[in-house]
Amino acid sequence: MQNYELMTPNEINDLPKVYATVQFSTEQITNCLDLFTKDFSFNKVIPIPENYQIVHGPVIEKALATYLTNFGRNNPQMMPGYYPIIVEMLQYAGITIPEDFNTWFRECTANCDTETWQRFYQLGYQYYENYKRTKIFTAVGFCGRFWGTPSDAIEVTSHTTKNTVGVVLTTLAKPPLPWLVVLSEMYPALNFIITVEDSNVIVTYKLHWGSLEKIHEEPASVTTDNESKLNTMGIF
Repeated sequence: MQNYELMTPNEINDLPKVYATVQFSTEQITNCLDLFTKDFSFNKVIPIPENYQIVHGPVIEKALATYLTNFGRNNPQMMPGYYPIIVEMLQYAGITIPEDFNTWFRECTANCDTETWQRFYQLGYQYYENYKRTKIFTAVGFCGRFWGTPSDAIEVTSHTTKNTVGVVLTTLAKPPLPWLVVLSEMYPALNFIITVEDSNVIVTYKLHWGSLEKIHEEPASVTTDNESKLNTMGIF
């Protein structure tokens, strides 16, 4: 998975759009359609834990340097049971393993006051606890892993007909396939067709009760953002 946690908000917003069409029979609607038509959010199915929402990505290195060294006073290399996960975390965050952790702290937090250090320390603690649980730090990392895309849907468009419900989910970077798998587990009676289109390819999957299977792939045609992205494979 791409590490969205290392990106700035502007870089995330500049990621390319991807279109995922979710289709199922109107005979199978039950209350599943409500998820797509009433204030849609991926968060309704897979909520972001509060401890991920309060942590912000741009200060990862400063926060870890402060917390892991206890304000530059301790060297994690002296704690054998603690050091391996530190190496793993820093590598995940794209941070070069410091030769001297105390020097690392001083360089990361130069010109910071005590209040800022205290804030970094609390953030570093939260990063460390989050990483121990899920191997990610922040809300955007949580979304990338558990939703499949680094943010909520940009746009949700319904194309419901007499026999078929079709909903186009516009997202950034990648389609919300992990989220859709969880959705199908919530509604085991439903059969879904998922068609994903980006700038290069159109891929169609069938999805039932958490089982996702690719059934077709073809090069993408030239379309505009306003064109419908409904598949022609039909409902199985």
